[in-house]
Amino acid sequence: MSSLESDKQVGEEEAPTAAEEAAQKAADAQETARTTGRGFLVITAAKLWFMITGALIQLGLPIVFGSAELFGVFKIVTEAIGLLNMVVITGSLQAVAKLVSERPDRAREIVDQALKLQLMLGVPLTLVYALASPWIAGAFFNDPTLAPLMQVSSLIILFYAYYAIFVGYLNGIKSFVRQASLDIGFQTMKTIGMLGLVAAGFGVAGAVWGFAGAAGMICPISGVWTMRILRSNQPEKVEEK
Repeated sequence: MSSLESDKQVGEEEAPTAAEEAAQKAADAQETARTTGRGFLVITAAKLWFMITGALIQLGLPIVFGSAELFGVFKIVTEAIGLLNMVVITGSLQAVAKLVSERPDRAREIVDQALKLQLMLGVPLTLVYALASPWIAGAFFNDPTLAPLMQVSSLIILFYAYYAIFVGYLNGIKSFVRQASLDIGFQTMKTIGMLGLVAAGFGVAGAVWGFAGAAGMICPISGVWTMRILRSNQPEKVEEK
């Protein structure tokens, strides 16, 4: 075979390959658009559910408490950890999501490092808050009886610290359906647990334990789900088809 014929044959063989690459890119673009669109819908649905359940809690608790004073006590206890939770959740979730989206091939390493970091941040913060609760209750709220409730609420800080990592990972791999499912599940358990325990006669302690219990359940569920995905070694293909 002459050199000219050989070059011609190579060119003919490369042409279909270029066409296939173009077709694959178009298909990938369509898949990305579809995934993004569906992700927007499910995340929006989760946010709406958050608003609905939040309204149920805010409007339902005063009714089942039967006392504005008890509801006020509950608000003091939960809002006292609100700022800490916001910092822990926002920082961990956004950091993990950003790093995983940029380096999906190192997702397992990123998650492992984040889990170790929480041993040095989330766990000590939980312990410090729990141990300092009697002082906080007396010095800031002039009510030492709040201390046991604040110590229970410290568990929420711990569970949120790890839950944020798992949700951040799911966000980073664009698994928005799974992320929304966890958020909806958590809000549902939280609402049922809080209102249910208060209605059963456990008072403010029931509401705080309902909150902490929901966080304690969703944290290992999200952890197991995340580890299963990581073990698949295909982070870029985990989004539901």
